[in-house]
Amino acid sequence: MIAILAALALQSAPPYLQFMEEAEALGRAAYLGGVCAGMGIVETDEGALQDLADDFIRRATIARTDGPVLDGALQSGIQREKEAVALMMDLGPDDGSARRRQREDQAAEYFGKGCADLTLDYPEAFKLPAEN
Repeated sequence: MIAILAALALQSAPPYLQFMEEAEALGRAAYLGGVCAGMGIVETDEGALQDLADDFIRRATIARTDGPVLDGALQSGIQREKEAVALMMDLGPDDGSARRRQREDQAAEYFGKGCADLTLDYPEAFKLPAEN
């Protein structure tokens, strides 16, 4: 019963909230996509990425949810991902310690999962590089 009520609440949520969540996700994906491409983990189709952004803006405009708050959500997503990347890239001193190895494992997990998720969530814009 609670699950049904929760599902109904989500369906009745104003589209504005859904667009804010999508804007933040797009901001995070755009930033992480650049990092993943720089590491050679994914290839980015810049045109397809721009098409995703353009489509989002058009849908938000049709729903009358566009504006500075939505732009803020996009920028928030970029900033959150930028901070997460900085955190994961901070491996500490290269001293072979258990702490360093743990941080390396965490970074590998974060980037591995995050970069792979880009190819699943936005397959038109991100793909794994072809093996030679």
